[in-house]
Amino acid sequence: MLAAVLYGIRDLRVEDVPRPTVGEGDVLVRSKAAAICTTDLTVHQHWHRNYAPGQKAILGHEWAGEVVEVGRQVHGLQAG
Repeated sequence: MLAAVLYGIRDLRVEDVPRPTVGEGDVLVRSKAAAICTTDLTVHQHWHRNYAPGQKAILGHEWAGEVVEVGRQVHGLQAG
């Protein structure tokens, strides 16, 4: 899957990354739309205390999409 991976200040690269493994309480969602917010911009331009120096990060929490897979302990959601 493609992801925008942040390697450091103003070092953002679009890369093919492995598909996440779905755990028992997880939901895998295929992103259909995404946006950025002030926090994403701050991390890209200045970094952020929540990320260790040199730590790669896949940012983003402003998105919508389609449920692809749900873990065994997830109730009330299903693929599709």
